[in-house]
Amino acid sequence: MPNEPGAKSLTRKHQARARNERTLRKIILWGAAAVFILVVLTIGYGLLNEYVLKEQKPVATVNGEKISVKDFQNRVRYTRWQLVQQYISNFEIYQMLESSSPGVGTSFANNLQQILQQLSATNTTVLGESVLDQMIETKLISQKARDLGITVSDEEVDSALKEAFGYFPDGTPTPEPMPTQQIIGTSTLSPEQLALIKFTATPTAGPTAAAIPSTTPTESIIEASPTIVPTNRIQTSTPIPSATPYTLEGYQIALKDYLSTLKNEIYFSEDELRSIVVNSLLAQKVMDTVTADLQPVEEQVWARHILLEDEIVAKVMVEQLKNGEDWYKLAAESSLDTSNKDVGGDLGWFGKGSMVAPFEDASFALEIGEISEPIKTDFGWHIIQLLGKEERPITQTQLDNLKNTKFTEWLQDQKDQSTIDKNDIWLSNIPGEPNIPPELIVSIPTE
Repeated sequence: MPNEPGAKSLTRKHQARARNERTLRKIILWGAAAVFILVVLTIGYGLLNEYVLKEQKPVATVNGEKISVKDFQNRVRYTRWQLVQQYISNFEIYQMLESSSPGVGTSFANNLQQILQQLSATNTTVLGESVLDQMIETKLISQKARDLGITVSDEEVDSALKEAFGYFPDGTPTPEPMPTQQIIGTSTLSPEQLALIKFTATPTAGPTAAAIPSTTPTESIIEASPTIVPTNRIQTSTPIPSATPYTLEGYQIALKDYLSTLKNEIYFSEDELRSIVVNSLLAQKVMDTVTADLQPVEEQVWARHILLEDEIVAKVMVEQLKNGEDWYKLAAESSLDTSNKDVGGDLGWFGKGSMVAPFEDASFALEIGEISEPIKTDFGWHIIQLLGKEERPITQTQLDNLKNTKFTEWLQDQKDQSTIDKNDIWLSNIPGEPNIPPELIVSIPTE
């Protein structure tokens, strides 16, 4: 029995060591578990941020309302997809024309090159910013619509889609005839005006000077809707449908196929398409409200001018005219505007926006009969005499242009009065797809 105490002592040491080892293993296991959980959380957050949280981050805020990364990316993809469809359509026409008569499809070739340029990698940022600006304008318009109590019903959206696809439940409408150009006669001349002029024929009803038209026409600001745009807006994208169904079944099939294509090619949903239609209809309603007070009349002036190359010569001629020299004689002898020099430089009646700004501003500032000092434009030096100023009827086209101008100014005012913040995150989230099918990108000769 002499070995029993030693054996008991050894056993206690083993037990203590075993306890320590068990404790150490627990620590290691807990540490490994903690590291594993941390890694999982890190990866999970990364995935969550990449596929969920990042999509909800704002690329811009408009009066506190955000435009999310997801919405921005969807709209860019849809815009690119529209351009691709437009390219394919033009390419098919180009090939058909060129196969029958080489060189005939040049205009379509130019369109193809322009679309290729828009979709090029070097223009990704340009296209992305253009889409973002359109979305900001759409947000402003929808906010104004809400303030005005303007809404769009589901029935209106359905009706707009049916119309876009050429389906009319009550029968295909008879095409409206082209509006007849309104002929506006010359006002009865006052004794003062008769003393100023010596006409052998009635003055023209509108500006005839090819040398000085305005070079900055009003541009469209409504985003290019794929479905419906205000009737007096420029539509820059091709319409939705390519077919023309005339039955309910044909319409339903066409719409279903279109939605399926959008979903499969660019993950664009029906709700997103209907949202575009809603925004377009809201834009038209807001525009109608903003421009409701416009009447088919505008202030116009009737002027004549003499165009010269040199300011000194122009100043001398102004003095000659004020001293009684014959206007018609000097215009015929010296004016560089050959389109009207032989009729005394008569420009007829014109409203604002018809002429380049310096010429227009000077014309509207004159009193009837007054002769201006030389006015400088890109075309030279003008001597202007005002022959008339009054409110005159305008055509439907002119009225539409006035509405465009007023709506553009209104929208700019909304921007100036609003809090609009663009976040740089949009720059790193611009989709670069879809693209033109590689087999359609060929060397196309242009002019």
